[in-house]
Amino acid sequence: METALNDNLIAEQEARPLVEQGRAAFNDIQLEMEGTTRAFLASGDTAQLNQVVNSVRESLEACEAALPVLEQFEENFSLAPAFDQVARRFLAEDESPEELQFISDYEAIRWLAERALAYAQHLDTQLLPWLQSALGEIRQWIVKRQEVEDRAPERVAAARQRLDETRTAHPEVQWIRAANRLAEAEAALQAMEAARGVQHHKGVVDAAEAAIGGADRVERSLEEGIGLLQDASTRLLEAEDMLTQLGVFYAQRSMAQPGPMQQARGLLQQAREKLAQQPPQWTEAILAYNQASELYELAASGVGEVAA
Repeated sequence: METALNDNLIAEQEARPLVEQGRAAFNDIQLEMEGTTRAFLASGDTAQLNQVVNSVRESLEACEAALPVLEQFEENFSLAPAFDQVARRFLAEDESPEELQFISDYEAIRWLAERALAYAQHLDTQLLPWLQSALGEIRQWIVKRQEVEDRAPERVAAARQRLDETRTAHPEVQWIRAANRLAEAEAALQAMEAARGVQHHKGVVDAAEAAIGGADRVERSLEEGIGLLQDASTRLLEAEDMLTQLGVFYAQRSMAQPGPMQQARGLLQQAREKLAQQPPQWTEAILAYNQASELYELAASGVGEVAA
């Protein structure tokens, strides 16, 4: 009996500060959600948070209800009348109230003490840190959204205008890669509008960044194509040299070359062959050159991590 009392006392002493700290932390979180952050929380964000908020609230209330029951037993060795009602709060989904049958009051209070401590520890190590992290991420998305939401349509419009001007200046080229990238950027803008409709910060940011990235790729494709039109021989040699240098980098580290490198070499050769035809097949050559450039970027993307 003395061991049971000691175990109960230890569990209660461990759980109480966790519950008190958890209540203070939860109150701060609620204050933030209901205060300055609430005005910026989107429905997509609140839907994700509310489930965890409810879990925290239920767990805290259960623990707070259990502490007086544990304390009463420590003082006069009797179960409080509210024991059954309190204990039901700690039943798992696959447990039924019929399982709250104990050989003695000591066994009953030990069960409640262990469950209350487990709930308090789960609050402290899992639920509350998750909420704090989630709110931190949402704050970041709010700031990021302000940075990119208005810029995305401007960048896509500028890329569209650049493509139109380039088509006018070079009607002999179809600019396939640039047109495809513009279509992707415009689809990202539509996704951004959809995210706005459901008010989800992360969705807006992701789509806006995709649109901006697509616009950048449109302009890069056009710049590469114009450069090839102006001096095809030099541009192809420079591209081949970059691939060679990248191959040396991997060889010096006894690493296999990424698959995209070989594909890029093949595309550069294909571009040479298209330009050697009479008349030169500029559309196909520029498309192959654009594709080779993207594959080079893909192959080189891991260089920083390898070098580090």
